[in-house]
Amino acid sequence: MLVKIGKGSVDIDKKIKDILNNKVLLIKITTEKGACTDNLCPLIRKVSYEVNDNYTLDDTHKIYEPVKIEMYREVYESIDKGREKIKIKKGFKGIEIKGISLVGTV
Repeated sequence: MLVKIGKGSVDIDKKIKDILNNKVLLIKITTEKGACTDNLCPLIRKVSYEVNDNYTLDDTHKIYEPVKIEMYREVYESIDKGREKIKIKKGFKGIEIKGISLVGTV
């Protein structure tokens, strides 16, 4: 299932609909400290997700069909600016989100 996101798109695996079971997939950006031992090491940005019962935030981009997806504005803008084709599929440890380069995110 292909969904347009600005100038980019999200390819959603059919199995995701069964995993979500009418819940909302929130795609967000998290940061974690790098492996350096001093304070000069930059933070590492990663895409992560959580599954909620309903849409939880106001300033997000929402997709209602074919599955419910909510994404932070920074994720939407990255997909739009980079004209990326994101893939959301079932993986060994749950849901995998591949192809986001986090262009221009903070």
